[in-house]
Amino acid sequence: MTHIVALPGGRTASYEIIGTGRPTLMFAGGPGFSAAYMNGDATLLSDVLCSYLIDPHGSGSSTPPASPAGYSPEGHARFYEEVLGAGAARGGSAGPLFSGRPRP
Repeated sequence: MTHIVALPGGRTASYEIIGTGRPTLMFAGGPGFSAAYMNGDATLLSDVLCSYLIDPHGSGSSTPPASPAGYSPEGHARFYEEVLGAGAARGGSAGPLFSGRPRP
């Protein structure tokens, strides 16, 4: 199931959560690829990993960055920080897990 989270500036990010094991982020490779292509791998590992598959900005249902500079490595890092922070604010578990805070 695809989840949508609101980000600053009216942008959105989409992600899926697959599995029940140890939390992990699975990053889509290459420009313009939705994270959905990793569903098979995430499903295969679902008993040992809880995979968070976040569509990069401008891919899948995630909106593009406000500026082309957002596609830089630093821009991608800021995007993922925003997604994890927004997910935690909505009661999601990924933000605290990857920020070093304990999981509720």
